[in-house]
Amino acid sequence: MKTRICILFCSTILLLFVCFGLLQSGASPVLARQTGSNVPSGFEDVSIVKISSPTGIDWTPDGRMLIAKKGGEVYVFENGALVSTPAIDLPNTVLCTNGERGLGDVAVHPDFENNHYVYLYYTFNKYNSCDDTGPNAPTNRLSRFELGHDNVIDPASETVLLDAYQLYSDHHNGGDIEFGKDGYLYLTIGDGDGSQFGWQEDPGILIGKIVRVTDSGGIPPGNPYMGPDSVRCNVDGKAPAGSPTGAKCQEVLSMGFRNPFRFAFDPNASTTRFFVNDVGSNTWEDISEGPVPGGHYGWNTMEGPCKAHSETDCTPRAEYVDPVHWYGHNGSGAAITGGAFVPNGVWPSEYDNSYLYARFVQGSIHRIKLVGGGCRSCLPPTSNYADTEFATWPRIVDMKFGPYENTQALYYTNRETNEVRRIAYVGGANRSPVAVAESSTDSGPVPLMVQFDGANSSDPDGDSLSYEWDLNGDDAPDSTATSPTFTYNTVGTYTVTLVVRDGNGGEGTASLVIDAGNTHPEVTMNVPAPNAMFAEGQTFILHGSATDLQDGVLSDSALTWEVRRHHNTHYHPYLDPTSGNDIEIIAPGPEDWLAATNSYLEVLLTATDSNGLSTTISRNVMPLTVPLTFDSDPSGLTLIVEEKEWTTPFEITSWQGHELRVEAPDQQDGADVNWQWQSWSDGGAQFHLLAVPTAAGGYTATFGANITATPAPTATPLSTPSAPTATPTPVGTPTATPTRSNDPVKISGAVYHDLNANGTQDSGEAGIAGVVIALSNGQAAVTDASGDYFFTVLAGQYTLTETDPPGFDSTGDEDGANDNQITVAVDGFPIENLNFYDVQMAVIQGQIIDDLNGNGKPDPGEPGLVGVRVALSGGQETITDQDGLYRFRVIPGEYVITVTDPAGYESTGDSQGANDNQIVVTVGAGETTSSLNFLDKYQGGATIRLPLTFR
Repeated sequence: MKTRICILFCSTILLLFVCFGLLQSGASPVLARQTGSNVPSGFEDVSIVKISSPTGIDWTPDGRMLIAKKGGEVYVFENGALVSTPAIDLPNTVLCTNGERGLGDVAVHPDFENNHYVYLYYTFNKYNSCDDTGPNAPTNRLSRFELGHDNVIDPASETVLLDAYQLYSDHHNGGDIEFGKDGYLYLTIGDGDGSQFGWQEDPGILIGKIVRVTDSGGIPPGNPYMGPDSVRCNVDGKAPAGSPTGAKCQEVLSMGFRNPFRFAFDPNASTTRFFVNDVGSNTWEDISEGPVPGGHYGWNTMEGPCKAHSETDCTPRAEYVDPVHWYGHNGSGAAITGGAFVPNGVWPSEYDNSYLYARFVQGSIHRIKLVGGGCRSCLPPTSNYADTEFATWPRIVDMKFGPYENTQALYYTNRETNEVRRIAYVGGANRSPVAVAESSTDSGPVPLMVQFDGANSSDPDGDSLSYEWDLNGDDAPDSTATSPTFTYNTVGTYTVTLVVRDGNGGEGTASLVIDAGNTHPEVTMNVPAPNAMFAEGQTFILHGSATDLQDGVLSDSALTWEVRRHHNTHYHPYLDPTSGNDIEIIAPGPEDWLAATNSYLEVLLTATDSNGLSTTISRNVMPLTVPLTFDSDPSGLTLIVEEKEWTTPFEITSWQGHELRVEAPDQQDGADVNWQWQSWSDGGAQFHLLAVPTAAGGYTATFGANITATPAPTATPLSTPSAPTATPTPVGTPTATPTRSNDPVKISGAVYHDLNANGTQDSGEAGIAGVVIALSNGQAAVTDASGDYFFTVLAGQYTLTETDPPGFDSTGDEDGANDNQITVAVDGFPIENLNFYDVQMAVIQGQIIDDLNGNGKPDPGEPGLVGVRVALSGGQETITDQDGLYRFRVIPGEYVITVTDPAGYESTGDSQGANDNQIVVTVGAGETTSSLNFLDKYQGGATIRLPLTFR
């Protein structure tokens, strides 16, 4: 039977659930290694336990380590050994594991000794589907269980604390659970790759948030959203039907996160304090401090210290919580993962008050410590934390300090070697050697002669090593040579063990398996064929076969497929190892504009014979790339493609079938000429989705000039210096001061609520309090209750920059522009009326409803339609979310909403009683206009599935 797995290509850089395997063939040498990371002198890194796909760890008070696995199992490590049977194994009827989904973390209750509570965060198959997106997509669930003394977690003990909002994709899960010193349970939730819908900054949706609940799922009294407009969102991750408009979730602590994959609480703090590691997009990874109840951490406006996707637009925004530390990608720095504070006193004093974090792609653990001296205004900005590399080790997912002898050590989960490891401080004590065992082959017909080699073993202290080999698996030494040879005359499977000793009590062990009398299967991959290529959205069916000298033709159940999406020097999981044949997948799109030039799919097929001997082959499948050129008329203006600002003309590469997000924003050039968008050469709106064609294409955005003369000052000082040509004419009204001096003078103004959005103050328009005004000399002011602000400065030229308050947009300022800036020359006299004008944005929102009975009006049980394009006059465009909802933020005025019927659907009506796919609406400042609904009925039609063309 054909298995169908639809996979949405992730836009994240996060690479968390990567599956690694030993690719073997009969002629290849085999390596077994007991490795350790490169750690500082006095530290030792050792393997604690081998376990596949570990995600999270925690400890019970009696010293048992709980290890969560992506596939849904929790194992117990007790008394130096792994309990063979998992404490719990979440079944496929409950769990989804595609992409980054699965069992994300485990946490132990602080009072476990009395209540036996443990907590799991996992992807719940809520709608009996693991679809990547759509109405049947799963959700992430936080549940409490009970773990007995028998190392069994009873599935019947599950108490569901909350379900997050339905996932938009199979990545950006976030997913760390920890208890704070306040006794409350904290959970990080990723944005589900739904940031285009604004979920991460909507306090009414449990997406892109930090959540805080009691140990039983209740609401702590200090949570920020507890007023009459707040509701519980624990059932579906959103405000339930019938809630007040704009209702906020009581579970939310903070918002504005992209993928807060791991966070850690500070054991050295007197109160609850944590650092949260938020995985970035194209440019920055960041670490932020919490808790900040009600705080917005910036995504998707900010990324790290800068505007999203920028390395130069790095002015901090007062409405967002600034990160405490960050680092750029620089080719290999992507995907911040695990983090842990060093408990003071467990390591040398230089490590006190330090924080450790993992760089997943770069393969390292870094240490940061507060030292001061950061430069937030520099390019690139620098933080107040010194950042040094502590250890090198790839693919770390989680790390925590846990019990070790009579102190603590750092434990971490490693996804490359599938193990939990420990870094401990041992000081001047002897450190164990690292054993490396290699063989010329691992199988073959008898008599089978195998050459072994242990020469690559090493000792971190430089001690000489002795070697002891058990070559036939009888637990008795067979050789003390560094590189012995052994002949196997009898068919069988033999475990070969190498023990190396340093003469000071330290030893290391490595093992190999030799399968004498057996040979590797021969594997054939039929689809994809050699040199196959793909376009986004096409489907292809993975098909292969295998034969074995001993077993004959292997059944489909002996085959395992895996697909990796390579990006630059790393890869993301795309299809986890899946048994069977004829596995259908849907070709992805590029992760971002840059990934289109350095990404491809690798398809791996593994065949395993009846004795467990495997062969893996792989094939790369390349995308069909298309060069696209963009220009503007006139050239030299800015266009936005895939959320990146470009100066025209420019060329990018994309993939056939991909939809590029393109925008031609109204703008001002360096000569103070205002350019307004007029048209795109493809006929698209100012912002629209551009379907990449099958051949190279060019696109031009045409602008019209709107030249506005800069107003002169209303009064002129006795001496007026000539202004440089590139500097805007200063504005403001100087007071009557007939002399210049070097004494400090006052410059002042106000920020007004421009209710009619005409760019000036009219009668009845009051000031806005709490607005941040920044001065180019580093000063900053906040407007008072009347909207007024002032600075005291010396003579010179200054630029004032206003930050629009949340929910407002600029309509103008005193120099006649609308760029949130005023430049002023101070020449010994005060200047007034340096005013800015803002309007509170309005909201236009509604729903596209599946009119099942075709009566042209909404009825109970009729669902929303996801993915419907909705356009607004003026150029805005969006698509409906999983509930069929759309939303626009606009300045006051009259607008026309236009809906494009999805394929197979026809309009049956709208909330204004018409049936023309349009609604006209007028909104005022701060007004929210809801229930602007359209109804469509499915009229029939076929879903066309394009076959993949192999080239």
